[in-house]
Amino acid sequence: MEEGITPLAWSTIAKYGAIASSFEAACTTLIDWGINISLKRIERLTYRFGQIGINLRKSKLESLKNNNLMPENTLQGQRVVIAVDGGRSKIRINKSDDKNEKTNRYGFDGIWVEPKLLTIYVVDEQGKKLK
Repeated sequence: MEEGITPLAWSTIAKYGAIASSFEAACTTLIDWGINISLKRIERLTYRFGQIGINLRKSKLESLKNNNLMPENTLQGQRVVIAVDGGRSKIRINKSDDKNEKTNRYGFDGIWVEPKLLTIYVVDEQGKKLK
């Protein structure tokens, strides 16, 4: 409740903020789902959610370096599927040049990045995913 919304709403907003082609598209999708939220708040919540994930990853890596990881969530003796997926996403970086005389807008550079998604889950003997 740190941001004044429930964790489910925050993760939904961050998910659409991350997978949509732009924050405007995420805003439109969220409004269609009945979540009426401003464009700036979607952007802020998405970046904040990502920063929390990065901080959590850093703390886990630091614990791994110091041999302080908790051993309770091990996958020993289980069938595990590890999948890697990648995609291409265009990131907008605004130019700081002068405005375009015709449109009165600043330009932007579109840089392609390839984020990687690592999925790990446990399956039973028939290959069905376990919850």
